[in-house]
Amino acid sequence: MRAPAVYGPGDRETLAYFRAAAWGIAPQPALSDARLSLIHVADLAEALARAVERPPPPSVYEIDDGQAGSHGYADMARAAGSALGRTERSVRIPRSVLGAIAAANGVLQFLGGPTRILTAGKVREIFHADWSVRDRRLASALDFVARYDLAAGFADTISWYRRQKWL
Repeated sequence: MRAPAVYGPGDRETLAYFRAAAWGIAPQPALSDARLSLIHVADLAEALARAVERPPPPSVYEIDDGQAGSHGYADMARAAGSALGRTERSVRIPRSVLGAIAAANGVLQFLGGPTRILTAGKVREIFHADWSVRDRRLASALDFVARYDLAAGFADTISWYRRQKWL
């Protein structure tokens, strides 16, 4: 089962995005018309549990929140802003800037610093223009419908971060 970007309570990889959003900034790669599929961790866990209980025929499957056409970065900014009670300003970040940060992170890690999320590999992932899920066979086979759309999922995630004082 191939999952798209997973977010939700406890996730440290998306925390940086939500921290920026709390300041009114919605960072996004400088890509036009980029699309990505997402899924809340609770929905992914449910899909996995269903697949274990009722295994579909052997194959490679994709799963996501079921949003037709996937999401754009503007959708993420709106959902984050709504959950935070503010309007987000999208900031397009060039690949060269993220690449430089990733390179610096690599040097710091090599010198014994902490592991950083933003690496050269992560920059390549971020700048891929289309991470959309198109194959809905698994959702159909499992009779799976995500409980969290993007707005509800981001609200749940932000609420959890606030309770844990991460945000």
